[in-house]
Amino acid sequence: MAACSGLAKMPLAALTARPRSKLLVLIIAEQFRSDYLDLFGNFFVAGGFRRLMEEGSYFPDCQIASSTFTSGGLATVATGAYPQVHGIVADSWYDRQAGKAVSASLHGLEATTLADQFAAADTHNRVYSVGLNLRDASLLAGRSATGILHLDSEARIAGPGQLGTAKWLEDLSRQNDPDKLKNSGWFALGAHQGAPPLRTLTFDSAHSEEFFALYRASPFGQAAQFAAAQELVLQERLGQSAGADFLAIAIGSPALLGYEVGSDSPLMRELVLHLDRQVEGFLRTLDKSVGQNYSVVFTAAHGAPREADTGTARLAVPGETVAQSINQALSAQYDVAGRKDVYVERYVYPFLYLKLDRLRRSYVDLREARVLAGRAALSVP
Repeated sequence: MAACSGLAKMPLAALTARPRSKLLVLIIAEQFRSDYLDLFGNFFVAGGFRRLMEEGSYFPDCQIASSTFTSGGLATVATGAYPQVHGIVADSWYDRQAGKAVSASLHGLEATTLADQFAAADTHNRVYSVGLNLRDASLLAGRSATGILHLDSEARIAGPGQLGTAKWLEDLSRQNDPDKLKNSGWFALGAHQGAPPLRTLTFDSAHSEEFFALYRASPFGQAAQFAAAQELVLQERLGQSAGADFLAIAIGSPALLGYEVGSDSPLMRELVLHLDRQVEGFLRTLDKSVGQNYSVVFTAAHGAPREADTGTARLAVPGETVAQSINQALSAQYDVAGRKDVYVERYVYPFLYLKLDRLRRSYVDLREARVLAGRAALSVP
């Protein structure tokens, strides 16, 4: 799903010869199912998703045949390339040269991003990015970022480099300090006075990470990301400089909540309704600050399971079992003179890595070996 809005209130004749937008905004909401727009449409405000669909171009069946890992999805949207090209195949994978598992990072990105091309087009152009964490924001910004904002380990708004030391960022972080919400309730929109909270952001000093996880997966954490984006627009005067500006926003709260409670949960409905209103507030900020000379694209990185993933531990096949089955199958096919070789190098979910050098030295057809490995994996009950 993708929606675009920009210069929507200009007359049709003006649109045919409109000037180049001074600000391009890309908003990516993880685990935002496209059917949410139909399911919850009656509860949307006029200036949020409704405005994007009515005043812009709406593509309800725009899909990417790619992995559903956060990093891989964001990198695919950021580059326009698939994982086998841009190199971010998952959130983590096995690096044969390093001999260990590595995490997705900008360093591992092997394709240029839209932001990189945007910055290269004009030395006056600027690139900014906002994300739930530094990794996500960096993947969208590419290697040409003017500034990045994200939530740090304690869910406070922070940023690397010169932007991270700005006085206005210090003020913004203080205003959106998650400590103010310890043991606070998350209430449904329009809930009557005295109604019980949908969820409480419980704080226990012995397990503070649990509070920060609750905060990030809530409307409060989502609002902090939009607050960072809005303040960037105002303080850095996006869309008002000599060149054009690009702002990417990776909204990660729906993904965290979706994995926990499932996409059909009432909590997800409430989070989507909050997102709708936060989009409305952000667009209002753009209208006042930039005027009509901006464009916005809203899309989702991937969908979500309908129910909480509580059965994964019970249903999943242990990686070690899969590796053993594959090794036994290859050993039975390729071992000679009673010698037992090891053909599996490492298993890092969901990827299994064969010892390619061993197979090559034995003059084994690698394609045939992979077929045998796949059949052995499927045979595991």
